[in-house]
Amino acid sequence: MVLGNHVGFEPLESRIQFSSAAPAPAILAGTSLRASTVTASTAHVATALTHTDRRALIARFSGDLAASLRKTLRHSGDAAFDASLLKYMARRAGPVYFYNGRQLPRYADFVNQILPQEVASTLDKADAILAHRFPEQINSESYTVQLGTAIDWDVAPRTTDNPDFLHSLNRHGFWRDLGIAYRVTGDGRYVRELVAQLQSWSAQTPALKNPDDWAASSPHWWLLDAADRAKNWIDAYFLALGSADWTPAANTLFLKKIGEHGDFLDRVTPSSVLKNRTAIHAAGLLRVALMFPEFTLAAAWETHAVDLTFRCLGTQFYPDGGQVEETPSYQASALDAFLETYKLSELNGRTYWTKNRRRILTNSVESLYQVLSPHGQIPGLSDTYRSANPGPFLTLCGLLLGDRRYLIARPNIDQVLLVGRDLLLTNYVGDPNRLNDRGPSYALPDTGYYMLRGAESSGSSEGIVSNEQLIADAGPKGGTHGHYDLLNFEYWSDLIAPLIPDPGPFRYDNSADRAYVISTPAHNTISIEGLNHEAVEGLGSPKIVVDQFLTTATEGRFTAHHHAYEYLAGRPTVGRTLWVDRTKRSLDLMIAVDWGRSDVAHTFTTSFNLFGGGTNVVQSAPGVIDAFLTKNSRVRMQSLAVPGQQVALLDTFVSSRPPPRRKAARDARRYLPNRHLGRLRDAHLAVRREQQRQRARPAADGGV
Repeated sequence: MVLGNHVGFEPLESRIQFSSAAPAPAILAGTSLRASTVTASTAHVATALTHTDRRALIARFSGDLAASLRKTLRHSGDAAFDASLLKYMARRAGPVYFYNGRQLPRYADFVNQILPQEVASTLDKADAILAHRFPEQINSESYTVQLGTAIDWDVAPRTTDNPDFLHSLNRHGFWRDLGIAYRVTGDGRYVRELVAQLQSWSAQTPALKNPDDWAASSPHWWLLDAADRAKNWIDAYFLALGSADWTPAANTLFLKKIGEHGDFLDRVTPSSVLKNRTAIHAAGLLRVALMFPEFTLAAAWETHAVDLTFRCLGTQFYPDGGQVEETPSYQASALDAFLETYKLSELNGRTYWTKNRRRILTNSVESLYQVLSPHGQIPGLSDTYRSANPGPFLTLCGLLLGDRRYLIARPNIDQVLLVGRDLLLTNYVGDPNRLNDRGPSYALPDTGYYMLRGAESSGSSEGIVSNEQLIADAGPKGGTHGHYDLLNFEYWSDLIAPLIPDPGPFRYDNSADRAYVISTPAHNTISIEGLNHEAVEGLGSPKIVVDQFLTTATEGRFTAHHHAYEYLAGRPTVGRTLWVDRTKRSLDLMIAVDWGRSDVAHTFTTSFNLFGGGTNVVQSAPGVIDAFLTKNSRVRMQSLAVPGQQVALLDTFVSSRPPPRRKAARDARRYLPNRHLGRLRDAHLAVRREQQRQRARPAADGGV
């Protein structure tokens, strides 16, 4: 096997600290306002805020604030009420958010100086929002879905059939772009657009009388969207607070609606504590409770959120640090919620993050770090899209948890807001290269992921690194986001993409493509009769056996077998050994040895996916497949077939990125070297022959 090129990283996101009034920022030196070809939508929208609403809001507050506001409303009217409430919120001494108004002008100056490209990208997105172009899904890098001047938050336009669009639209993650654009330019149009959208959304979105009716309601109150929106709203609030365009009436409306979010998230029945969405639910509720203690129910909300947070933490992660959904991107999503909760609690003097809870958090961060590719890319295991970028999150973990190994991406705007200018300057990552100091191997025996790495080298700036990594799966399926992929592996070398890729996910639907990519035959593993193996779940199942996992100075070896096909006639068993060379040869080398046994005849098939677009993959000779990667490099796969075995090269696809509206492009070839892996017509004779064959030719059942 052959090597490719080094890669760099692009940063993405995180969050951040409040305590006092935020003055409207001056236009920073060197920052020019954008041409006014894009204008904010400032058409008047009814605020749905009445005198009665203000009285009801007072009833939700406690202490001196409630008494003062009641007097103001009675004697001076609605406008004076709004002005008094805004003045109080801008000047209160606490609680502490990640960023505060006094820091923001200095932070804005800093990001304009060191992150001009990210500032430009954020402004592009913010300008698209001014023109009412919105992201098609939450992780979209460009905002392309055009809506009209009056936004209908319930209905997707005909220009998109992406089922994720309404979720993205109603989470309001793009409000962050508007808030940051205001802070780095001082242009009030961005805040005016934020106010207009707050008014529009609020006018269309009354609170639910029964929060558990959310599934049958309009998109506005879908549970996960509401939880994520609460966090996004609070981020935007502390960016906009202090702007002359953040009006007193908008501030009152915001507090009315954020109180409704707290009430909804507290009263609604949570999803299973096994799901990462429940961690996001808990994080949203806790953020509302901590940041707005003026609500009478805030203390009860906090108690509920803390309980839900730690029940999720205790059930979502195995003792080895892996996440129960067996999907690295979902692990990062859940960890993101816990990490911000941990930091926000610490900033506000909370002590409920005990030593044991912090250990669970740090173990899970380490396990995520260990499964990444040598260059810090996320593997496409289970429902993980390769377009997910773990670098910014892990870098944030390194900054907050104090482990410099995790600093694998350049800082971004969100990290400046979250940890501050000074800490970032101390730990600046100028040109991250590859992951270091991970050891020659790493086992997650509860999660079932086993990492073997090739020859290592060391450098004074990099630490100990390896270009080659193999990830094998011998663990639970992982529920709805897990795949039928026992004994599957993904293989990386010194290349921007995996040489032997997992097929990845497909959009979450009932299509044939979705059924295919989660199936056993679609993975780099052994299947029987083209069927899925049983969905094995839970810790320590006797149906999955890891026979050997070792590394020496010259080799790494993983051997395992499973009984998840025993529902078939003859109770078949399959197993495999994966071997990695660690002797610093010029070319990377690995070998796969597969076997299958059954009391009756079955068709056993070993499949491998190859990196590329199909045209670069050829069958050079019987049993020899070449995948040309660059002009001077290629991957060669050679099957050492035995009589009765066949080799085939088939077109297929891996879903490496979320498909916006259509089926993912075909970008892989499927290699089936071991079709008919021994038709076991006489079980006892076949077993003896298999044992003899393995002793005589240890790679006889297929190699890479």
